[in-house]
Amino acid sequence: MTDFDPAEFDDPPSVDPGQDYRLLLDAMRRAGADGVKAEMASVQNTIAALANASDLLHQRARAAYDQSVRLEQIGERKLLMVWLAAASFVLVGSFGYWFAKSPKVERELYGCTAAWDQKTQTCKGEWVRLQAS
Repeated sequence: MTDFDPAEFDDPPSVDPGQDYRLLLDAMRRAGADGVKAEMASVQNTIAALANASDLLHQRARAAYDQSVRLEQIGERKLLMVWLAAASFVLVGSFGYWFAKSPKVERELYGCTAAWDQKTQTCKGEWVRLQAS
């Protein structure tokens, strides 16, 4: 028979059986928290970089929109000038046509062949050209 050696056996359980597990869980939580902190810092940096890129993209898009509005206004001004020029040509042309078609001042005298109605200011007969004497 061999002698009894207590070193061959495990330590007796502690009074609080959850003490060993709490130490293990606390160590796991610390390691997990440190890992989560590092990941969260990485995610926050990525979000900040994306926000900066988004702001830059928004500024560029706003500048492009403002430039397109300015170009559209210039285009509208040019189009307005073309329409005004066309309208002025039409107006001048129509005035010239009206002036060319307007009645000329007659240099000859006309008279009524029948009685003149004073009340209605009309000729009862026909109008004939009078001979210049």
